[in-house]
Amino acid sequence: MLKWTVQELIKHDQEPLHFSTTLDVKTDLQDRDPEVLDVSPIQVSGDIVYDRGDFLVSVNLKGDLVVPSTRSLTPVTLPQDFTFSEIYLTDAGHADQYEDGEILMPLEDAELDLLPAIEDHLL
Repeated sequence: MLKWTVQELIKHDQEPLHFSTTLDVKTDLQDRDPEVLDVSPIQVSGDIVYDRGDFLVSVNLKGDLVVPSTRSLTPVTLPQDFTFSEIYLTDAGHADQYEDGEILMPLEDAELDLLPAIEDHLL
């Protein structure tokens, strides 16, 4: 789905890897945060660029979260439409080549899995 090995991604070193899909993350988000009452299917699109030995990822998310109102506790729909960027490091020593404030994530097990990042950014 949104998981690639480093070897698969390196094949796209000449041009970005584009992706677009719709995810059902309702159960996962409700497991992580019981205040999430409902989640629409999330439209996910983005690019992965191989640069300086690392992977620059830009992801756009669109969908709706339903949570209780902080005042009345009645369900409130929160439209989500935002983009986030992260840099996935193939080597921790590469961190010095990036500026402070950039989100740097070490790659684990030689694969890039965007689902945890997507869920984190939605919550």
